[in-house]
Amino acid sequence: MKVLKKEELKGLIRANKMKELGDVNEFIRQISKEMLETMLEEELEGHLGYERYDSENKETDNSRNGYSSKKVKGVAGEIGLEVPRDRKSEFTPVVVKKRQRDISGLEEKINLKTAVKCQKHPA
Repeated sequence: MKVLKKEELKGLIRANKMKELGDVNEFIRQISKEMLETMLEEELEGHLGYERYDSENKETDNSRNGYSSKKVKGVAGEIGLEVPRDRKSEFTPVVVKKRQRDISGLEEKINLKTAVKCQKHPA
């Protein structure tokens, strides 16, 4: 399965000044972090039923309550995540479960092309 065209890949390498394998690993770690944190935010939004800063459409007495830090081990090494929380502690993440520390299998499922789009067009 080819995820990126060769020219897209070359552009990523140039834009991120990747010159050695360590640079590639760091890029993969950063993409994984951003994808996972975005997915966790989306999960919390679905759980609460309203978008961030959209209090007009809020139909629950539960709300966002900051983040907790978590370190997970992936194929490119350790990744520090900021996991969103809710005030009532009812949010149970699915993409990276509570107390889950190894995400190696999960990382393989992340589509790099989608990750690149998020990198180019941050929310």
